[in-house]
Parts: sequence; structure tokens; C-alpha cells
Amino acid sequence: MKPFVEQVSRQRDFTWRLERYLCETSVFEWHYHLEYEIVILRNGLGQLFAGSHNQTYRHNTMALFGPRLPHTTYIEKRLSTEQTAETVVLWFSHDWVTKIVSAMPELQTLMNLLDNARHGLLFTEALTEQVYWQLEKVKNVSNAQQSWQIIEILILLAEAQQTAKLNPIVIAEQIGDSKNQDRIAKAIHFIENNYQSNVTIDQLATHLHTSKSSVQRLFERHFNECFSEHLKLYRIGKACEMLINTRLAIALVSEQNGFGNLSNFNRQFRKTKNMTPRQFREQYRNNI
Repeated sequence: MKPFVEQVSRQRDFTWRLERYLCETSVFEWHYHLEYEIVILRNGLGQLFAGSHNQTYRHNTMALFGPRLPHTTYIEKRLSTEQTAETVVLWFSHDWVTKIVSAMPELQTLMNLLDNARHGLLFTEALTEQVYWQLEKVKNVSNAQQSWQIIEILILLAEAQQTAKLNPIVIAEQIGDSKNQDRIAKAIHFIENNYQSNVTIDQLATHLHTSKSSVQRLFERHFNECFSEHLKLYRIGKACEMLINTRLAIALVSEQNGFGNLSNFNRQFRKTKNMTPRQFREQYRNNI
């Protein structure tokens, strides 16, 4: 299974996009994108994954994911046979919010929201309910009113007093540095294409036509973690996807995700997820 970047829009001047999905079943799709994402999960029970964090979600769970933060959700069952599990997703771009704040400096708090979104944020059930019904109104108003209601929702999130950060380690965005952004994109794609092999930082440095020390600084500055830690967490995420979606032996999962041996895989997995790969799979045995 190859990892993928979800393409939210092909528009160069993309602002925001709202979608609703009725979900009976799901598969584990470990992905990320360049936009911010608000997801609201209703009438279901399942697992939410963001970076190295995962937790059980229930009705009225709302999270915000920043760009390049790997994430997914996995539906285990509906909470009621009378209601279908529903997922509401709102994507929006960094440039759009930046232009709004530039025109209205009093909305500077929105930039703080975007900065904290790099961790992945979880909001209260009460706020989730409020935002859900505001999004329900969006489809019934004019385009101008739609955009203003989206801005009002972002203000609500920015001013929320009770939020939880999902990851202590974050991907540090440097939106304005096009040269570094190009290197980051190339580094991400290199890891996507080579994580299953014994890839090294020296190989990545050669690929980027730079020094090993420059690559290390790139990761420490933009991902707040070293290359080896970033690669390990990426491999663990892909292993989770394979453990859920396939019946492959755990030894094969370890091998196909670039871990040198099974004991190392078990040790690193337990350290990251606080459980063994077998225990992780056991949670989803009835859904594989």
C-alpha cells in the first residue's frame, strides 16, 4: 500500500470546500494534505488517528488537522441502527485565512489557531454540536454568506477555551520560504517512496543535493524531530494501516514497512502506541 497525499482541490486560488459523507464502513487510509481540515464525526464509534496520537471517538467528535499532519479515522460501528454514521469535512487554505487577517487585523487570533493546528486539535462536544448546525446552514445561503459563516466558525474555534493538543511534536510550517518548501516536499516524497527499504539520511542528502547536516537541520526546523524519528513514526503509521486492512502475518508487516527485524518492530511499536502490534490488530479483528 502506497501512502498518498490527498488532493483537496486543483484550484490555484482555493479557499474552502465542505463535504458530507454517510459512512457504513471504512478502511484505514493514512494520508495528509496541504490544506487545513476540520472533521466532525457523528452517530458512530471508532478510532481517530493524527500523527502519533490515536484515541476512540464517539458521537460529536471534532478535530482540526494542520497541513502535512498524517491522519485518518476508522469507523467501527454506528451508535444507533436508526441513524447512519456521518462525517462532515471542511478544508480551507492557509493563503485564504492569511488574506482575511491581512484585511482585518482584529482577526489575528485565527493565525494562532493555524499555528496550533500543527499539533492536531480536539474540541468539546458542545462546540462540535454548535459548529455542526452552523455548517448545516451553509448550504442554504448565498456564496458571500457561506464564506462569512465559515469565518465565524474559525473564530469560534480560535476563541475556544477548552481544546486538547493531540501531538506534542509538530510539523513546523514555513509557508513563505519557497526553497525550503520545495526541499520539504522532495524529502516527504522520498520517504513515501523508500520507507520500505533500509533508507538512510545520507541517501536523502544525496537526493536533495545537500549535506547530511543540512538535512538534519531541515527536519529539526520543519518537523521538530530528527530524520530517524520522523521515518520511524511514518513506518509505524503505515504498519497500522496494514495491520487493520490486511491479514498479513505481523512478521511480514514488519518486513514490508522497513523494520530490520520483528523484535525491533515490536519494541518500536509498543513504545509509540503503548501496545503490541498484535494487541493493536485485536481491536479490529471483527472488521478486517
